[in-house]
Amino acid sequence: MGEYVEAARRLRKTYPHARFQLLGPVGVDNPSAISQADVDTWVREGVIDYLGEAQTCAPRSPPPIASCCLRIAKACRAR
Repeated sequence: MGEYVEAARRLRKTYPHARFQLLGPVGVDNPSAISQADVDTWVREGVIDYLGEAQTCAPRSPPPIASCCLRIAKACRAR
C-alpha cells in the first residue's frame, strides 16, 4: 500500500484531478495490514479517497468501483 500512496502523491503533481481510491477493511488484526491512522492521514492529505468496505468489487457493482480505469488488488498467499 505504501507504493500505491507514494505513486498517488507523485501522479497528483502532474494530474491534479486524478483520483486514487482505497476500498476494503483497514485496521484489521494482521501484521501486514494498514492502520486506520495511516488511512486517515492519507485522506486528510488528499492523497486517497477511502471508500470503506464492500462485499464485492465486481464490475457490476455500483460506482465508483464500476467506473474505475484501473484496479489493483492485493494478492494473498498462505504461508
